Amino acid sequence: MKKTALTFLAIAVFLGVQAQITFTHVPDTVYGTSDDWVLESHVVVYNNSNNALKIIVERTDVMTIGNDFYFCWGANCYSSSQMISTDTVALNPGDSTETFTAYMRPMGNTGIAKVNYKFKDINGLDSADFDIVYNISPGTTTGVTFGRVKELKVYPNPVSTSLNIEGELQTIEIYDVLGKKIYSCNPKSIFQVLDLSETPEGMYFMKVKNNNGKIFTEKLVIKH
Repeated sequence: MKKTALTFLAIAVFLGVQAQITFTHVPDTVYGTSDDWVLESHVVVYNNSNNALKIIVERTDVMTIGNDFYFCWGANCYSSSQMISTDTVALNPGDSTETFTAYMRPMGNTGIAKVNYKFKDINGLDSADFDIVYNISPGTTTGVTFGRVKELKVYPNPVSTSLNIEGELQTIEIYDVLGKKIYSCNPKSIFQVLDLSETPEGMYFMKVKNNNGKIFTEKLVIKH
């Protein structure tokens, strides 16, 4: 009887060891300046278990300096106010995905910030997490720049399909590197989602005008 119990225990321990979500390319510390528009980290997520997993992501802001944290997982991106992904990414045993990107906007602030990302199977089969620490030093910009406008959020960048823009704006325009306007609109609300899925890959420039008439520009990269 003892031998049987030990056998079942060994099997349980083995299965527990096998059930694991792992990562590569997780940065220990990301260094930036208060002038940076956004800092991004691309992490590869692996299913090294014997089970098919449906994984969601939960973000926890451990330490902030007035910055914004947000992330992309699967086909969607989640703003600073969205702590848990609504999308699940299905990974069969041995599969991996490169659809996770963590973003941090210093928004003109300096100091040490820290965020935790937890990846968990919706059926409770497995979970794993990691921290990213950001060390933000003072920048050199003396005037107001696009990346330091706290009431404006643009994400993700690079963008593959949908670009999210939050802010009270009069106009949004996107130009290619030759100066040709490829998109323009007059936002009717403070939250806009631009469908760029059919726009060719490459570098573009976005120009926006806020409700005070001030114009800001930012480099935009489209990568499908």
